[in-house]
Amino acid sequence: MISETKQDLHEWIADWQEESATSMRATPAEEIRRHVRKRERLLIAWLVGDVVIGLGFAIFLLHRVLTHPDPIEKLAMGLLLLAVFAVGLFEGYNWRGSLAASAETTATYLTLALDRSRRLRRSLRAGWLLLGAEILVFVPWTWYQLHGNGVTPTAERSVLAWGLLFTMSVIGALSLRLAQRWATRDAANLVCLRSELLGGEAEPS
Repeated sequence: MISETKQDLHEWIADWQEESATSMRATPAEEIRRHVRKRERLLIAWLVGDVVIGLGFAIFLLHRVLTHPDPIEKLAMGLLLLAVFAVGLFEGYNWRGSLAASAETTATYLTLALDRSRRLRRSLRAGWLLLGAEILVFVPWTWYQLHGNGVTPTAERSVLAWGLLFTMSVIGALSLRLAQRWATRDAANLVCLRSELLGGEAEPS
């Protein structure tokens, strides 16, 4: 009798633990809502940082264009300023209306999340164009800084200048590549959540 009571108690505890784990496990709909809210906070922080850095860089370039006496320096900084301005316009077009959008149902949450994911990947592709434009400007600019005055630079100065340009280019490329891999993986997770949601909606019918 006592052994049967203990067995029943163990079975009841096991059933209770299983029910608790099931009730605590988030449904696909809850996962999608949580995903959208979390990504929205990350996206806002990323865009704010992007705007602050972009404005700071643009102000610096504009100052160089207006105050530097060397026309080659003015041209190089002006080209960079134009590239930053063009990317800024694209970013404004790319993200228009996205952050202000809201969702009430799981379906609209899903649509909003997929749309922001596509916009983020487009934004990162534009980052490659900006990086390429910067390299195209900085390569002749670096050569001019080294040889423009007609004096042959020392080996140490040449290595430092070209090494710095190469290092910054590699850092920029790696940063973009890592960001793209994260965005692609995040989009894949979102697609999985959509599949679970659609599967869960299809089961009752």
